[in-house]
Order: sequence, then structure tokens, then C-alpha cells
Amino acid sequence: MSNKKLLIYFSTILATLIPCPGHFGFGIILAVVFDIIFILSILAKHLFIKIKIDEYSKILQPVMICSLVTFFYIMLVFFSPVLAMQLSFILYIQAFSIYLQLFMFEPDAEISLKDDLSSQFYKCVLFTSVTLAFTFVRDILGYGCISFPTHAGLYSISLFNIKSLTFMNFFASIPGASIICAVIISAVLYFNNLKQSRLSGDSDE
Repeated sequence: MSNKKLLIYFSTILATLIPCPGHFGFGIILAVVFDIIFILSILAKHLFIKIKIDEYSKILQPVMICSLVTFFYIMLVFFSPVLAMQLSFILYIQAFSIYLQLFMFEPDAEISLKDDLSSQFYKCVLFTSVTLAFTFVRDILGYGCISFPTHAGLYSISLFNIKSLTFMNFFASIPGASIICAVIISAVLYFNNLKQSRLSGDSDE
């Protein structure tokens, strides 16, 4: 994958994570919602093709994605009003990310459902991995704990006293999240360049 495509791809992921509260518990929620809606969107795309309304899929897909996000947000309100209030509009930013990732590098519409799911599955794995790793690091660096979602809000397991390291709170802020994002993107581009240079070296041989 080219650096330009990688940059766009990771930007759609990190655009959701930067404004998100920096707790691992929220990362779990975002990852679960993304995976379910993304898979349902692929199933819906093939359903539209089967019932011959795929010409309207560019309109129907975003409407369906936003409807599913609203449904999950309502479920989250019932599960934990505190978590729903803290996430606020983040799930709707995620809806935009899902739509972009669903139609970015879209495979041929004629392929089977099984092949489509297998070819797109890496996006679920990538989003889940980046989201969990990103929020895990921010939770530890910014708050000195690991948190998990519960009915009452977040349940936190304290790892160290963050008050003794007040400068670490910076990583819990949006500027701190932006710096972590920059490090992640730089690392991804570096390893992608390294991979491409090795492939080109092998082809020259």
C-alpha cells in the first residue's frame, strides 16, 4: 500500500481517537461498535446488490451506518448513561470513518460475500488493534491506570500514582493525543517504506 493511501487510511482511524477521552474502556466500546457496524455494512452492500438496488447504495449506506450508530448509542445510554454522555458525538465521527474505510480501496462489487468479508476483514483487525493500543497507552501515560466500561461508568485499575508525575497528564489531553498520533503515523510510514524498499531490492535480484 502506498504512503499516500496509508496516510489517508490511518487519518480516518485517528480522527476518531484524538477527540475521544483517553481511556482504554472507551477504546473497547469504539472497537466493538466499529467491528459490528462494518461487518453489517458489508452484508447490507451485498443485500442491495441481490435485490438490485445497489445503484442507490451510496445513499443507503451512510443512512444505514448513521442509523446503526444511533441505535448503538441508545443501547449505550441504557447500559451506562455516564459513558454515553462522555462519548457524546464521538460515535458519529466514527460513522464517517466507517463509511470512508468501507468505500476506500473498495473491492470489485462482483466478488462473493465470502471473498468480500475476507478481503475487508483486515480493516476490522487494524482498527481494533490501533484503537485498543492507542487508548491503552493514553490511559497508562495520562491517568496511570487501565479502565474498563461498566454500568456505573469506568472501572479503573490504578498502576501508579499519577499525581507524582503531573507532566504525564499531558498525554490525556488532545494535544498529547495528537503527538501520539504523529508518532504512530511516522512509525507506520517508516515501516511501510522499509517493506517497500526490501520488496524492490528482492525484485532487483
